[in-house]
Formats: sequence, structure tokens, C-alpha cells
Amino acid sequence: MSLDEEAQHLEQTMVGRARKITNVGELRQVLRQSLAAYEKAVDALPREDREEALSLYLDRIRKVTFGFHIAILRLSARRRFRSLRNPTRDLMREHVDQHDDEMHRVARIYRFL
Repeated sequence: MSLDEEAQHLEQTMVGRARKITNVGELRQVLRQSLAAYEKAVDALPREDREEALSLYLDRIRKVTFGFHIAILRLSARRRFRSLRNPTRDLMREHVDQHDDEMHRVARIYRFL
């Protein structure tokens, strides 16, 4: 089983039963501590294993963060669009174009374009 497959399996079996943390402050603290512990564990690996572990981990974070970033952009665009009072076609087009530009900008940041 590859490192990525094993991590996904463990996530489904062990993490799936973990209690959900909703307090943002607590989550930030947990993530800081767990990232530091992960990096320390990875540092103990041979170079090739370390590169693989970091690459898989960071790419997974990139994909998850991108998904949430795009979801936030869509939510914001819908709210802005709904807030328009008697919008003209030009104003609607302007909002759609702004949203499209922002989506492309974000996709480029995450290297998906």
C-alpha cells in the first residue's frame, strides 16, 4: 500500500470517528501543534521518503484549500448578486465578469490553470 493510500485509509477509519472541533481558536492551535509534530516526524525520515511524504501532504492541503477558497468565492458572488436592486444587464455582466476574473486568479494561485 502506498503512503497516500495508507493515509487515506487511516483518515477514513480513524479520523472519521473523531469528534468534530468547531471552535476556531482551538482548531488553529491543534493545527499548529499537529503541523509541528508532523514536520518533526517527517524530518526523521530518509530524504526520499521525506520528499514523498511532504509532497503528498502539501498537495492534499493545496487541493482542500482550493476547494474551500472557490466555495467562498461562489458564496460571496451569489450574495453580491442577490443584493443588487433592479440590476441592469450591464451591471449583471459586470458582476459575472468580476467573479470570473477572481475565479481565474485563484485557480492560477493554486496552479490549477
